[in-house]
Amino acid sequence: MLGLLFVVVGGVGVLLPGLPTTPFLVLAASCFVRSSERLYNRLLANRVFGKPIRDFREGRGVPRHIKTTSIGTMWCFVAFALLFAIPSHLWIPKAIVLVTAVIGTLYLRSLPSTEDFEEPSQ
Repeated sequence: MLGLLFVVVGGVGVLLPGLPTTPFLVLAASCFVRSSERLYNRLLANRVFGKPIRDFREGRGVPRHIKTTSIGTMWCFVAFALLFAIPSHLWIPKAIVLVTAVIGTLYLRSLPSTEDFEEPSQ
């Protein structure tokens, strides 16, 4: 059920800017690998999303432009939350959002880029 929920959220991410798709599909694949071989194979065979999921699962990371877009989008939402959404007197939630964003940024930057694994074209 959790894998299907992640597929739905990932599908919504295709339509909504700012909501990532691939991380949710990677989570769905992680759920399916333990629960449904049929759904796992179907997700990896998808012509649009299969390659990014396989690349991540095989340790080849994510495309550099996806990392940049993800970090930029995340910080836009963090800035909105810190400046407008969370009242100024609630400093603990603001600190949690900020620390979580820094951890997320460090994690995304630590991932390898798929471009580092591609063969040079001749």
